[in-house]
This record gives sequence, structure tokens and C-alpha cells, in this order.
Amino acid sequence: MPLDADVRAEVLRVLGQPVLGTIRFPHRFGRVDSRHFADVKAAIEDGRIAVRHDGALPWMGCYRAGSNTLVFQAVPAGHAAHACVVHECVHAGCDVRGYSWLTKGISEAIAFVAESWYAKVAYGGQVVSGHSDPATRAAEDALFVVARELAEMLFRGETPADADWDAVVRAVYTVPTYRFDLSFCGYDGIPAASR
Repeated sequence: MPLDADVRAEVLRVLGQPVLGTIRFPHRFGRVDSRHFADVKAAIEDGRIAVRHDGALPWMGCYRAGSNTLVFQAVPAGHAAHACVVHECVHAGCDVRGYSWLTKGISEAIAFVAESWYAKVAYGGQVVSGHSDPATRAAEDALFVVARELAEMLFRGETPADADWDAVVRAVYTVPTYRFDLSFCGYDGIPAASR
């Protein structure tokens, strides 16, 4: 567990970046905005959300709703890893807000759009898959294209049609990791800190 503190510190550093204040958009099931990330940061700081290192994790990061835990394969360093932190913190923020009605596909769509927005504003780039499996990498790269297009639309202040969000959700379900997983995320809300 010696890397847990380093991972936690870097996640908090990313969550403190002013660029997160630019990410704001409604979606059919709620919204993502600076408060979304501030709530996650506060929940980490007061121990309601744990941050852990797991070198055996098969992907860069994940959020485990059942245990209110952000898990990263390594200390997040560099643009792609910071974009992953944003992605996973979107999931954590949906849990903080108790968005119990979100399916994994919808939650992933929202997180991929926020991650793409972050990549554009934070470093003027785009996110690409780092997956080792060629089929998964190709599906994730196609998903990032659709998510980036929707993020660009939102960034310009346009209101996407339901079909635009549906396209991102459909792209999520082409990724082998998410294929056929129509389950709910288990976002049950994270109680406010006791004072």
C-alpha cells in the first residue's frame, strides 16, 4: 500500500486543476460541472472515497461503486493518465450524486465525453486507447472519436440531440470490456461528511 498515498496525492492534484471548471454540460440524466469534481475531491479528502493503487489492474484506472474506491494501476502521470483520472472521477461524482438509474453504458458515455473535453482544454489533444488488445484498442479509438465529436459540440455551447448521446452509448457497447453489460452502476449516493 505504499503507493496509495502517492496515487491519492496525484488524483487530488488533478482535481484541483482550474481546467476542470471549464467542463460543464447537461446530459439526459443530470449534469457534469465543476461542482461534480469538487464533490469528489471533498469526498476523497474526508475519506468517503478511497484512492488505491493496484499494479495488477488490467487497465489504467477504475471506480468501484460498491466500495466507493478509485483504483489506479500506477501513479497517474502524463496527459492520458490525467484524462483517465477525470474519466473515473465522473463515475465517482455520479455516485456522490446518487445517480442510481445510470446503466454502465450511459455512465461510460458521460465519462468518455468529459475525458475528451478535458483532453481538448488541458493539453489541446485527444485521447487514444492504450489497450494492448488490438480489437479493444480499435473499438476504444472509435469510441473516443464519437465522444470527442460530442464534447466539441458541447464545448461550442450547442445542445446535442438524444441521437448524439445514443451514438456515444452505442460506441461504448462496441468495446469488448462493456459489450452486453446493460447493468446498472450501483451508484447509491455517498453520504455527506459528518461534521
